Amino acid sequence: MKKIIYLLLVFLLAMVISCRGNNENSVIIFTSTEDFRTEHMQKLLKDKFPEYDITVQVLSTGNHAAKLKAEGIHSEADIILNLETGYLEGLQDILADLSSYNISEFLPEMVRKNIVSAKIKEIKSNANPQKKEEELLTTLESCYEYYMRGFDFANIDLYDSDPEKFLPVDEKTLRPPFITVNGLGEAAAQDLAEHRKTKQFISIDDIFTTCPGVYKPNLDKLKTLGALRDLPDSSQMTLF
Repeated sequence: MKKIIYLLLVFLLAMVISCRGNNENSVIIFTSTEDFRTEHMQKLLKDKFPEYDITVQVLSTGNHAAKLKAEGIHSEADIILNLETGYLEGLQDILADLSSYNISEFLPEMVRKNIVSAKIKEIKSNANPQKKEEELLTTLESCYEYYMRGFDFANIDLYDSDPEKFLPVDEKTLRPPFITVNGLGEAAAQDLAEHRKTKQFISIDDIFTTCPGVYKPNLDKLKTLGALRDLPDSSQMTLF
């Protein structure tokens, strides 16, 4: 989950930088993320963009929304992160519309909208969410903001997805990597990518036999997501 958030944030930061040009090297991010995550995030961004002065300001959700509402389009914030969707919907008029930009020009490495919205509401309706759900909520809210800026995600695909990087499909769409699939780790993702270079899989069983790092639950999840195209379950022919 943390990797997905970071990649989306890097994507947004790259967009901000590319829109500004080289005259300004200061970027301010407002976030309602916990302090310990913020420190880690700021370090990663400074490593990624060493020539820019990146400041991450932590605000409570209420203060975050109120500050943005008061400052409007004159807000010092270049990027807002992890603001609850209820507040975000009321700030649409001050969000930059980045849908006209070609993301493939900016970042080669960078879930369906209705599912994201429904899952956010489901988690928020739970009075005592589990820690895993709280972490998922952070990811979903980042995705929601991404959608609100006019972008979309393509399906994960057996032959077109990268093991670890988000890849541009067109000017407004990114294809998620294998590691975004719950339970499918980096080793399994690399295993899939390595074997597809030299083999055209003929069935789901064929993938399971060829890729020892990929387990049945991984394949079940990939099949559910439509990532395996029209591959049959078995390599055996049915005669009757």
